[in-house]
Amino acid sequence: MNTNTDQINCRMTAVYDERLYKMLKSFQERMRISGGKHSENIYSFMYPSYGDKFSEGTKLLIYGNCSSGPCEPTFSINDVIDRSIIDKGYAFSNTDNSNPAGISWTDESVVRSFCWNVCREVTKKIHGIEHCENPLEWYRYPAFSSLYKIGNVKGGHPSQDEYEAQKDFAVELFLRELDEIKPDIVLLLTGLDYSDDFIGALRLKPNMEGKRYVLVSAKVNQTKVIMTRFYKAGIHQKCVNEIMDCLNQL
Repeated sequence: MNTNTDQINCRMTAVYDERLYKMLKSFQERMRISGGKHSENIYSFMYPSYGDKFSEGTKLLIYGNCSSGPCEPTFSINDVIDRSIIDKGYAFSNTDNSNPAGISWTDESVVRSFCWNVCREVTKKIHGIEHCENPLEWYRYPAFSSLYKIGNVKGGHPSQDEYEAQKDFAVELFLRELDEIKPDIVLLLTGLDYSDDFIGALRLKPNMEGKRYVLVSAKVNQTKVIMTRFYKAGIHQKCVNEIMDCLNQL
């Protein structure tokens, strides 16, 4: 197993970086073709992000639907970009490895977020740190990524044009991440609306009839894969308990 330092100092392979760069270029071209309605949009993208304790114990990789909000670097569909944009994306996602997602737990939108509360509690249970006095310690264990790498900095899910302009590359990069990162557990807090193509690429489909939160619970090679419905609000602890029950049964 890689040491902690080895893990956070490394990055995805050169092949991954090249495909991510081609994705950005292809996205710009396809969005320009789709018409001028996107010309004023500012986009960012998410490079996979590691906590500084990711390699300690169970490797947990958490996925959201798409990059959104104040990620860096940013670009428009008319900007000229070169490969250095990938280096900048990597640096932004992995500069503060004690807080890889770059969020503030004191931010009201985070405190009230169903998904972030599920991330926190599942991570604490998996790593046995439920009683840790430092409320931010959990940040240091997971890796984070998004299914759709490119998002509008204003937030929200991709439009249909934005979805189609990156879908094929996004599925390819998702599979590459699983292959290169080799997580023990993949947790997709994404719902089905934007995840069908990704789950299909793993030859999975919803298999948890009767469950309120978990849609997919399966093992792919040595990796446990859990996908939940997408909620913005609700009693997160019930979702956490259902996730842990499913993990314990795999």
